[in-house]
Amino acid sequence: MQPCRLWLSGRSAGFGDLIADNFVEHQGGPGLPPTKEGALEYFRILQAAFPDMRMNVEDLIASGDKTVARVKVTGTHNGEFMGCRRPARVWKCSSSTS
Repeated sequence: MQPCRLWLSGRSAGFGDLIADNFVEHQGGPGLPPTKEGALEYFRILQAAFPDMRMNVEDLIASGDKTVARVKVTGTHNGEFMGCRRPARVWKCSSSTS
């Protein structure tokens, strides 16, 4: 199962199994540690704020022990996110991560 599908299925424990214990997050949420646990907490926050969130991996490049992904994320803002209450608007974002 693709990592995005695993996460979106609500199986965050299984998703965490796919992240290395020494993972370093370079673009996580404010106030969260740049660790595996910080990344998992950020995804839980996203999932609560955007319950219909969908991730579409547009590019995935791997070389040696490094992987880079370009992902398009969409969802309806139906919960609090970073201090913003839910406006029930569709949210779209493109992101690259390594």
